[in-house]
Order: sequence, then structure tokens, then C-alpha cells
Amino acid sequence: MKGFQIKIEKNVVSYTIRFKNEYFDNYLIDDNEIVICLEGVILNKTFLVNNYNLKNNYLHQLYQLFDTDFISKLEGEFVGFIYDKLKNKLYTFTNFTATKKLFYYKQENIIVIDTSLILLTKTLKKEKLYFSLDNSTMYQLLICDNTLEDYTPIKEIKKLNDAQLLIINIKDLTTNIQSYYNYYNKFIGSKNEALEEINRLFNEAVCLEFNKDKELKKDTFALLSGGLDSRMTFLVALKNGFCINEAFCFSQKNYWDELIAKKIAKDYNVPFHFIDLNGGEYISEIDEIFNISHGLGIYSGALHTNYAYQFIDKTRFGLIHSGQLGDGVFGMFNKHRFKTPPTKNKIVVHNDLFPKLEKDFNQIISNYDSEEIFLTRNVGYNRTVLGSYMAEEFSYQASPFMNSNFLKFLHSLPEKWKYNQELYIDWINVYHKDATKYIWERTLLKPTHKRNTVIGDKFVKRSYNILLNRILKKTNIGKMTAYSYYYQKDNKHKIKMDSYFENSIHLIKSEELKLDIINTYNNGDFIEKTTALTVLSIVKNYFSE
Repeated sequence: MKGFQIKIEKNVVSYTIRFKNEYFDNYLIDDNEIVICLEGVILNKTFLVNNYNLKNNYLHQLYQLFDTDFISKLEGEFVGFIYDKLKNKLYTFTNFTATKKLFYYKQENIIVIDTSLILLTKTLKKEKLYFSLDNSTMYQLLICDNTLEDYTPIKEIKKLNDAQLLIINIKDLTTNIQSYYNYYNKFIGSKNEALEEINRLFNEAVCLEFNKDKELKKDTFALLSGGLDSRMTFLVALKNGFCINEAFCFSQKNYWDELIAKKIAKDYNVPFHFIDLNGGEYISEIDEIFNISHGLGIYSGALHTNYAYQFIDKTRFGLIHSGQLGDGVFGMFNKHRFKTPPTKNKIVVHNDLFPKLEKDFNQIISNYDSEEIFLTRNVGYNRTVLGSYMAEEFSYQASPFMNSNFLKFLHSLPEKWKYNQELYIDWINVYHKDATKYIWERTLLKPTHKRNTVIGDKFVKRSYNILLNRILKKTNIGKMTAYSYYYQKDNKHKIKMDSYFENSIHLIKSEELKLDIINTYNNGDFIEKTTALTVLSIVKNYFSE
């Protein structure tokens, strides 16, 4: 069991700790003046301890030195709280990318905070505290495949976003949310200077991660696919002298991810562990995924990762090293060559129902002047990081692309450099030519020039897919996963999903939402059906007795 819960009522703070102190960098101190609690992994712990000459209670000392500003100095996967008894204030916080979640419920005379939305709602039921389904969030899932901003399935419960600090005055329960994200000034140097700094920061981030395995006295394990992101983490770690004890890949058998990753691992003499996703026996695991994702994203978005992670040696390895969000922060979140406000482009997946969300969606995007920042949070941190939830069942997933200094520097660079991932390709070709020896799964071309991205996307990969899907009718081999193929091939999935639908649809109280779920499920493709079932799993698990 992981996490913690805090309850504030009648000027009294009580808390329950569910984690073990000896696990990774978990930390708890409780004395007459203060309580400091942190769960997770601090990648730069050794640096902080040495740099500030800290002792065993290093977080307490950091708080004494920097007050709550010390949180911005932490790098890693963590969540925590500080109860300052002298100030009579409670501070709760997420990590820089909010891969570790924190939820809070507030009514006039009580606040309940938990790292688990499931356990928080159980407490509300036990305490007979009112909560209700947020229909706007249900439409977010049906339309965007994930929740947006600080929304949760429960209207009265919000979650902290990335790099946020919730401050609570114990006496009157007033709250204030602050961000500890300090943006870099816009970069004014040359592109070559930017590439040099990108390379320095990336190497630094990789070393932080891989040194943590040494600190934990664990073998090193890295994800590897046919894409660029995991490839860069993998190769840069090797360049810095780290030993990778296993490269882990999962996809359809003989898909590009396997073929490319296998070749890289063989060339660098790294043991290769491959999990094939053929058969799709896991594609109807609705509640299994809900219990990990808590309903923050559609269940099909995490099926393949959750299945593959069952085959990891959970006692041997330290962190799960990935290239998570590399393509996103290196240009996929820049839909234009110039800074522009966000639109529904990239975030809206299913357009038919968008009018039902349009008002709330427009209100959300009105708070942003940059599509890059909006999409980084709402596609990157709120959708793509579902894999991190799967990893938390036994470890923590880390990515150098999500290092705070690396991210802030990329955000400071001109949009025109990052558009269509041109800066990404430039960086690889200038500093990591060895990475261009292998085909890029996205384009089926080697990433030797930025024009290959356009040529590969528009012609090579598209032609390959037409050949497989339309001409050869091989719909099961041209993708990393083939959910629709296995859904249609094996009737047991249809039976299980239909049964789940029929036994749960009556739980939807809103007739409008119910009709939209019925239409989505009956008329949609496999992925659209899973959006409907995700909504039903939320209502079933949070609201049924």
C-alpha cells in the first residue's frame, strides 16, 4: 500500500501514512513543531545532502533553510505535505510534472486530502460527506480520452496540477494554490548554443536517473522501442558509462518497435527482454485499469503497459528508465511555428460530442496564451503519463525529458525551432550521430535530416499502412497494439464488454449523458467503446454501493 491521507476538522490535523519508510526515498518526521512527509524518489538527494551539508533529516533542514521554496529544489517522482505546527499551516505539494497525484476535498468545516482518489471517496462515504459525479469530466473522457486541468470524476474533489503547492490555514480552512514553476527567460542565443545547452542538460538528467540505481544498489533497467525517445535515454546512458542490465520492449511480434529495439540492444550487447502483445487477452480489463488510473484516463490507454509490466523482475531492478514525453516536449506540442493560443487541436480525439464540452473547454483554454504549455499539461501530464501509474505499483518511472531544468529550458526556446521536431533531429545529428543508424518507427526512415520527418510521416509510413491495412488486409501487424483486431477476432471480449455495459448503464442518472454513452458504445469503434466503459467504471466504482 502507498500514499497518505490528511483530514483537517475543528482546527485539528490528523493523518494516516500508508507507505513504508524504507521504500525508495520515503520520509516522515513528526515532532512538537513540524510534520514533514514525502513519498517517492528524489533523484538529486545525494547532491542536496552534499551541497548543503545536510544530515539524516535532510528535508527538515531544507525547510529550515528555504521554507517551502525547498520543494522546487527537489527532482524526481514525489508527493508530500508539511504541517507547520508553529505557523498552524499545512502545505501539500506535487512534483514538477504531477506524475504523483494528490487530491483534495473541501467543504465548509472539513478538508480531506489523499494521494488516492479511490480511498478519498471511501472516506467521504464513511464520513457521510456529500460528493457527486462531474458530468463535465465525463464528457472530457468521452471527447479527449483523459481529464483536463484539475478536474476529477468527483465534482467536489480537485487534484493538484504540476508544480503546485496547496496552502491551508488550519484555523479557518482558507486555501491558496501557488505554483513553484519559475519560467526561464526567453532564450536569445543562437540555435547552436541552444543545442549545446540541451545536450548538457540532457546528459545531466540521464546521470541523475541512472546514478539513483547505484544508490539503491539495484540493477539498471531501461525501456527501449523503435522511437527516438527511449533510444536517446538508452544511448546517452551508455555513453556516460552506465551499465544497462536489461532493455525491455513490448509491442506486436515483429512490429518495428521490436525489430529496431532488438537491433540496438544487440549492437550494444545489452540483454533484450521482449513481451509480445499478440492475442490481446488483456483488452477487456476494465476495473483492473480503473483501480490504478482512478478514472483519470480511458482504460484502453494503459492496457498494453499494464500487461507488459507484469513480466518485469520487480525485485531486481531500481527505476524504470524511459523516454517519456520526449517527442512531446521536443515539438509535438507545438502545432505552429509561432506562439499561439490553444485550440481543440491535438487534445480533442472524438469530435462528435465536442459541443457538449465546448463551453467548459473554452473557459479552460482562455487561461493560456501558449498551446505548448496547455498541451504539455493536458496531453503530456494528464494523458501520456498513464504509464507512470502502472509503474507505481512496484517502482517509479523516470524520464530525462521530464527533468525540470530540461523542460524549462525547452519551454524558453523559440517555437519555430521545435516545430515538426526539427530541433530534436538537429540535436541528435549534431551530438548523437550513433542514434541515426537505426530506423525511426514513426517515419520508417533514419532520423538523419529534419526533412525525413515530413517525408516519413506523409509518404513512407502512410504508404506502409495503406499496403498493410487496405491491400494486404493485415490489420493486426502494422501497429504497436491491435486492440480492434483482437476485439473483433475473439468474441469473449465483446461478451465481457457488453455485459459490463448492460449491467452498469442504469447507474447513469443524467438522461443526456446516458444517451450519449449509449450512442458512443453502440456506434463507436473499439477505442470509443472503451471511453464509454471508462465512464461506466467510474460511476460503478465511486457511486454504487
